[in-house]
Amino acid sequence: WAIARGKFYDDKNLQKLGDEAHRRGIQIDRDTLPQGDAQARFALAEKGKRYGLGDDFRAELVHEGYRIEVAAALSAKEPDFQKLLDRMARDLPGAREPLTFMPPELGSNYLQRPLDTYRESGFETRKLLHRQLYNNLTLASIERQARPDGSNGYEIARQIDRLVPEWRGRAEYHRDRELEYKYKQLAGFTQQQAVALAAEFEARVHAERARQVREQWLSERAKTVNRDDPEAMLFLAEQYEALVGDKVSAVRLLLEVYEKRPESQEVAAALGRHGYTRVDGKWLTADEVKQLPVDPVEIAIREGRVSPGMTRDQVERSLGQPTGKTRIATAGKVSEVWVYRQRGVDRVTVHFERDRGRSAGDA
Repeated sequence: WAIARGKFYDDKNLQKLGDEAHRRGIQIDRDTLPQGDAQARFALAEKGKRYGLGDDFRAELVHEGYRIEVAAALSAKEPDFQKLLDRMARDLPGAREPLTFMPPELGSNYLQRPLDTYRESGFETRKLLHRQLYNNLTLASIERQARPDGSNGYEIARQIDRLVPEWRGRAEYHRDRELEYKYKQLAGFTQQQAVALAAEFEARVHAERARQVREQWLSERAKTVNRDDPEAMLFLAEQYEALVGDKVSAVRLLLEVYEKRPESQEVAAALGRHGYTRVDGKWLTADEVKQLPVDPVEIAIREGRVSPGMTRDQVERSLGQPTGKTRIATAGKVSEVWVYRQRGVDRVTVHFERDRGRSAGDA
């Protein structure tokens, strides 16, 4: 009534008194609003607009209403996040503008005293707070889609990067969760998959986890490998060296398969590449060979040749069993000829001589 009369009579004081009465009336309405009633706050904001109240007052009511709705959505079983987000983007200026910087003190104050902090802020600062509120709901809507086992972590991270890039830390958290999920599946991985997973950990500066991936995968392969298959064992030994630089385990596997398949040239060659030499039926390291006594006969045996003065046993150790033997007896002497043939051609002939009455002779 006062406003209408003031306008009719062009009475500014009367109009001012009318406006003040409206403000006090709406403030009384605000003070008596039911707690947790967002729609009542939106309705009161519209009423204030009709009565020409300032934008700041109405923005406080709208902001408070959306905080109530956000809290309700976060606690609901099946909330319609997108519908609420669309309304917030329409009514809260700056809600969809990514933050380039949020003053730490402002963020802390808004977390502890949200309504007071909002009321004390100007328009530009309120835009930052709108974005913060919008971000929190958007992040929650994305993380609702995360599987409990973390297996879709990279997809969740991509959505966070696209919609709320300010939450980079949460995106990295979900990527790590998917990598840990994959780590638990290592037993069924191929070598290529295991190497790729280790590379992902390294790319994320998790060098120790990358090493564990390789070691765990090799450990799983060692449990299931056919230990009677020299090719499989040779491959596993190569992987121990190539993936984790574990020469000790590689040699251990090679020696194991050689015991079962001493005829395997591939395994013997692999041991040779590791610096091992076979001496008297044993594989020795280069240092172990150096510590052996310097005996010309033993050197000849290791090199697979015959030297004068060798006994039959020594020749057998060097060349193995002959393909043919011939014995000739003369006055006072007994000669024996051992022939080693290869492809029907005499390759090596060894002569032994002894006096009659002696049981052994020398080559």
